[in-house]
Amino acid sequence: MSARVAGTLIPGTGVAAGGAVAAAFGSALTWLCCLPFALGAAGGGVAAVAAIAGPWRPVLSGASLLLLGVAAFTTWRSRRRECATHACPTSRLTWLWLGAATLLVAVLLTLPRWSSWLIYWSL
Repeated sequence: MSARVAGTLIPGTGVAAGGAVAAAFGSALTWLCCLPFALGAAGGGVAAVAAIAGPWRPVLSGASLLLLGVAAFTTWRSRRRECATHACPTSRLTWLWLGAATLLVAVLLTLPRWSSWLIYWSL
């Protein structure tokens, strides 16, 4: 096979490209044998971090709620202050990101209450 670059035919480039694709595919397939071990190691690491951070859960939960409140107040205050001059810097996108962060925090804070139910009914 050949490829054409700037009007010039370069012989053998199609074979090299095909070989590169085959090598990449072969490399991706080798990950399938190692993936369970990698996921097991990652799970062990997450469990270790959870064991260390477990006693700090109430403090970290309070800090996340406090920081969400500060972010909402700051966003609301800047919009109110700047919109008086007809130059509203706070867009709907800012409120969307703040809502997404609030939803994520709410899901993670309530995870211990509903995760066992979800696992029970999914198996």
